[in-house]
Amino acid sequence: MEIDNVQYGETPDGSPLGFDDYLIWRSDVNNVNSTDKKWANQKRRYFIYPVPTSAGDYNISVWGQRVVGQMNEDADYTIFSYSMPECNEAIVLEAEAILKSQGEEEKAGEFRSTEAKQILIVAWNKIRQEQTKYERIKPFFNVPDFFRTTNTKDENIGNF
Repeated sequence: MEIDNVQYGETPDGSPLGFDDYLIWRSDVNNVNSTDKKWANQKRRYFIYPVPTSAGDYNISVWGQRVVGQMNEDADYTIFSYSMPECNEAIVLEAEAILKSQGEEEKAGEFRSTEAKQILIVAWNKIRQEQTKYERIKPFFNVPDFFRTTNTKDENIGNF
């Protein structure tokens, strides 16, 4: 994220904090007067600190996913390296399964492929469980219905 040509986010790449980590960072009393430029996103909402002021051009740029470079060295990392390293193991198992299915060890390849899929299913269930925490249960805006036809107890809820 870049606001008025100033990059927000974690160094060196400007990546966002996880939403839970952002809330923890904001609630810490030591960060009340911080000048660190942090941001997080939750679904399609963005949370920025410090909040941009009107002294600027109001230019906010948000880019999508990082383009991952080629993996040439043993020390290279994947998108799973820091958060879900077990997915790296699944990728390696699936690659081995593909290579072994071409040779005489076809059964070993099938076994590795099945194991890789099981690891990814467990990882996906963790991701899906985490995503359910962010489901919207309340509307973003409370908009009165000025043209409601029924008389309701709550004046702000109508027939849209």
